[in-house]
Amino acid sequence: MPNTASHLLKNGERKNLLFILNSHLPNQVIGKTGALYDVAPTKLDLLGSSQTDLGFGKSLLREDATLIQQPTDAWTLVAANSAFFAALWNYPPIRKGLTVHVDEPLIDLQERQLRYPALLVLDDDLNTEALYFQHHSEKRLRSYFSDLSTSTGFLWIDSRDQMAVLGDNHWKTNDDCISYGKVGHEDVVVRAISDRRHLDEIAANINSRSSPSYTRRKFDDLPTTSD
Repeated sequence: MPNTASHLLKNGERKNLLFILNSHLPNQVIGKTGALYDVAPTKLDLLGSSQTDLGFGKSLLREDATLIQQPTDAWTLVAANSAFFAALWNYPPIRKGLTVHVDEPLIDLQERQLRYPALLVLDDDLNTEALYFQHHSEKRLRSYFSDLSTSTGFLWIDSRDQMAVLGDNHWKTNDDCISYGKVGHEDVVVRAISDRRHLDEIAANINSRSSPSYTRRKFDDLPTTSD
């Protein structure tokens, strides 16, 4: 990230430095080429563990070649295992519903909390297969949505103007909305997050129901995206 020292950092070659202080270790400099994913197995090795590799990482104390040192391009290998990396996120399913915060851009999805705008790609059992955020990205969520194949399940929380790609027949509000269904299907559902006029219709359970104002809305009536 650019900062006030960026112009100084560009004057020389930059390298990551792994510096370990331990009075029980001899002084040594290891010039082996590695990457951040080699740090964890190196620490495990120093702690006496027999586990000297972890994921794509190798202990820098061993003779085994690190991923960076191997002839196969590291990024090619990482890209080939993208499905494995995606599985590490363990996206929670939405079959039990989700809660949207009205006064701040947050979604409670079981034990996870996400920031919206967000686009979730769903399978027929409402498991989350992919998750896209608008924050810190130049590509708008409507562009990700347009890239989805017909009949792909989705749940999308965004501003009404960004969701205009869904068509004009869904809109009764200018508020932030939640939409779900299948791409290209006519039964796509669009609900306003903060429109109290449709309170009973679109929310089966709202926190602090007796209060004249509310900060969260629970959506637990999400239908499956199966035909």
